[in-house]
Amino acid sequence: MITYRISRLLALKGITKPVAYLTKAGFNHNTAWRLARDKVQNLTTDQIEKLCIALNCSPNELLEYIPGEKHNLKSSHPLNALIYTQKQVDIQNVGADIPVNKLAAFSEELQELKKKYS
Repeated sequence: MITYRISRLLALKGITKPVAYLTKAGFNHNTAWRLARDKVQNLTTDQIEKLCIALNCSPNELLEYIPGEKHNLKSSHPLNALIYTQKQVDIQNVGADIPVNKLAAFSEELQELKKKYS
């Protein structure tokens, strides 16, 4: 089964108020609420594009493939790339254990990593 997993992506991006964020990105409140809670079943290509722009992602990152018991795909099948296997990242608390006197250096290193991966 292929399903939308937008709430996971919002959490990974550290977005603490997803409905407000999505509303600001141009979605109406009802759609934003459904997106933030993975209650949406159908999206138009315009909505997918809007999400990808707002979340700086590709359409593949909005989707997850959950293999069913009936489907025995070969390991080389392209759908396997949509199986979520990443470790959950708590981006908001990433610096929580850094000593205060090291936060400035930590922040500088994070900015360098941000440039590298942007």
